[in-house]
Amino acid sequence: MEAIDDLNTAIEINVVQDEEELWVGPAYFYMGIAKGRLSFNGVRDDWKMAASLGFYHAKKAIRENGYASLLLIGEIKDNDINKFPGTDSYTLSNEGESKIYNYDSYQITTTDLRYVTGFEEIKGRNQDNLGDQIKIFYKDGKSIELEIGNNEEILFRGLVHDYMIIIDGGMSTPEVNPFRIFDLKNRKYVFYGNTYNDYKIVNSKIEFYEIAVSSSGKFTKPKCSSELDELEKQYPGSIGYIEKLIYDIVTQKLERTGVYECAYFQ
Repeated sequence: MEAIDDLNTAIEINVVQDEEELWVGPAYFYMGIAKGRLSFNGVRDDWKMAASLGFYHAKKAIRENGYASLLLIGEIKDNDINKFPGTDSYTLSNEGESKIYNYDSYQITTTDLRYVTGFEEIKGRNQDNLGDQIKIFYKDGKSIELEIGNNEEILFRGLVHDYMIIIDGGMSTPEVNPFRIFDLKNRKYVFYGNTYNDYKIVNSKIEFYEIAVSSSGKFTKPKCSSELDELEKQYPGSIGYIEKLIYDIVTQKLERTGVYECAYFQ
């Protein structure tokens, strides 16, 4: 109740001073959530005010009449904040240095290894996160919590049904980007792949390009662009070929499409 009073007071003072304060919209939105949890009236009115001030999640909640479910969990579940395109939706929260991804059947907690190890030389790297400690909590009430990533540099990249996408966080060659698929039910890796550049997930399938090796089988070489032809003249041996592969995450079947493209290798 005191929090609601404080928000009301702050809004009244600051709106008079500057109606364009960016925090006012979110303040109305979360005041509505607080009222809902206390079974007070005025939830929807606060959300309408937040929407009128341009707060996106209030607009979306009112449009989809989703405020009831938001009041229950106190979080925003929204495909628009999914950092891993093509994977399942989640709600995201933070606890200290950890990120908590909540799914329907699992809760995944990731923590930058620099904060897990305590090693100053690792913490001192002025780089992006190179590895995650990944804790998997099963919501079935039966399975034991699982923890991976303590002794390897891996990064969490979302879930597709009962499968977790992981990429290597350590240093690799520019043309080779390793990724893995972890079966959460059976607690084991079921696929390892290397992709040229990045992969794409469409309808529970990973589309990626693998470097084509001539010795692994004959294939019809595609015609390269004039730009790549010029690079080949400047840097002999720098142009190679990649093949499009599709891995079905659910059925665990790999398809070689026979579609090849030219690629520049540093």
